[in-house]
Amino acid sequence: MGNVWKTVWIFFGDAIEMTAGLLLPVGGRTMCIYFVKRSAVGLCLMLSLLCSWSSVAAVTSGLVFVNGSTPAHTHEVVLEQATTVSLAFSQLPIGGNIVAGQALLAQGASRLLAVDLNATTPAEVALAPGRYSLLAYVDLGGETVAEVVLSLSRVGGASLYNEQLTVSKSETEQGAQRVTVLQDFTLDTATDVIFSYTSFEHFDVADYFADTATAPAVLISSSDGAFNQAVVITEQVQTQIVSLPADRYTLTLLATIPTQAVAGFFWSLQAGTQQFGDKVLLNGTGSDPVADVLALGSTGALPAGQYGLTSGWLMNGADPEYALFLTRENEQWSLSADNQFEHMASLSGDYRIYLVHNGQTDAAVGLQIREQGSGVVRFAEAYPLGDVQKLDAFDLATAKSLFIDTRDYRFVSAFASAQYAITDGSSVLNSPLVMDEGSVDMGSLSPGRYFLLGRASAHVGGNSLVEVTLRDSAGAALSRRLLTAGQGVVAARQVSVSAGRFELSMTDMMFPGPAAQIALGLFGQDNDHRYVRYLPVSAGGVEVDTLDLQSGDYLLTFLIVPDDQQSALFGFQLDSINSTPPTNSGSRGSNGSGGGGGGGTLAWFGLLCLSFLLARRFV
Repeated sequence: MGNVWKTVWIFFGDAIEMTAGLLLPVGGRTMCIYFVKRSAVGLCLMLSLLCSWSSVAAVTSGLVFVNGSTPAHTHEVVLEQATTVSLAFSQLPIGGNIVAGQALLAQGASRLLAVDLNATTPAEVALAPGRYSLLAYVDLGGETVAEVVLSLSRVGGASLYNEQLTVSKSETEQGAQRVTVLQDFTLDTATDVIFSYTSFEHFDVADYFADTATAPAVLISSSDGAFNQAVVITEQVQTQIVSLPADRYTLTLLATIPTQAVAGFFWSLQAGTQQFGDKVLLNGTGSDPVADVLALGSTGALPAGQYGLTSGWLMNGADPEYALFLTRENEQWSLSADNQFEHMASLSGDYRIYLVHNGQTDAAVGLQIREQGSGVVRFAEAYPLGDVQKLDAFDLATAKSLFIDTRDYRFVSAFASAQYAITDGSSVLNSPLVMDEGSVDMGSLSPGRYFLLGRASAHVGGNSLVEVTLRDSAGAALSRRLLTAGQGVVAARQVSVSAGRFELSMTDMMFPGPAAQIALGLFGQDNDHRYVRYLPVSAGGVEVDTLDLQSGDYLLTFLIVPDDQQSALFGFQLDSINSTPPTNSGSRGSNGSGGGGGGGTLAWFGLLCLSFLLARRFV
């Protein structure tokens, strides 16, 4: 059923606040949630999201969680004093049959406490003061929804966390005549619920958007059937606001499958802080899915006037098959391979942007909107497809000669090749292919806004991590980013340490099961001083190495390859040898030592997440 989304949660420190697709600093700690996309037809489409800071606080511990087919919940617990806690996880006898799951309390590389869903007795552990991560997952199996209660309390004292959670998933069933989308949600207070729908239909990638053959119908109903509100979709783009009292609800969406062509729609539901949504492709009888359709945001408010629209097919020499659509109410404008170079349009307001392309393509599509006459650029963007990553957007106030430097971290193997491109949204200005570390001349650029794109390839069966530095002829860095390749989740973060001996711990939390592959690396500025540790698949025991580090900044890197469609949770902790590590339930055994070194600065580095091999629909 088209494209699916997967979540990667990276916890640095112990922050557990969430916001979709954004980096959220919380009291000096940072958490990031990223959504990564792959095609359901077998090959991995990688969408990179890169965040950076001008300065980064030192990181000593954290968790990397890859959310697969199992819905999960996270929470931060702060203890001001030593406490013995009790953890319980149970299912309420409503909302379906008995399901499986587990709750976990963790800190860094330490798996402190775990209890299975519906265990007859709670689990207990004594904890020191500090911040802890409380996580719970539910494997719904064939069920659509389950009501569970997650509880953490002081033994003989007050509750630390006690919440009833509604765990649900989008379940799409396709029959011979229609498609049904079901989504359950719960409101704790009266709330305005916002439902949005956007349809598309195409016979080939250059055709226009259109309504599906039969108008879809949407029904929102309460758990007891006392409330029912039906919405008939009559427009290509439609938004409906419904005021609902506190209760449990189900959203049901029915759409008829066309007899010809390929059609479908986007839907989204905003219910308080809850947000659900998906893209649904409807394959007509005897039709093959010939393309992919992506929603790319909007242009922002454009003043009424005449504009020149320009599009570019970037970083791929093959004949392009794509179409960009700008839609607003009853207006629609399109750009394709036939008219990508210049298209005049009368625009006014905010336009939604959609892209139809020929699927499984490693390329990028650019869009530029300029005022006719003055030539002022009102909107410019580059949209990566497949393995292409948008590394940065930057502005030049004066003309500059630019260069790109490539550094290979060899994490976990050397890269095979990398291709870069600088574009203004309408065309590629330069796109060199490099096979080794070094510097390439990107030419001279005039003042304006530009986008830096990149694509790397790893050797068969490997994963690669490359540092990309964009600099001017004087050596000043305009941008420093990370580029990855391979079939895994790679994350990286700068850490700052003083000279001394350190203990680096890491563990597979077995949440819900072991990962297929985990690796951890620590790199100083000198590429010859590198430390890489592979975690063997085991029963979740803690692996510990002792490192002698010089004072300076290091890049701490992680690789996780989940097992098939499962989720995976990996913990790490970097402690001074004189510090006291937290109590944990895993075995701690030294497994060798390594060294790193070098000073310098990596202050531009942030966090990089990429997609991994397999995924499913989730909530």
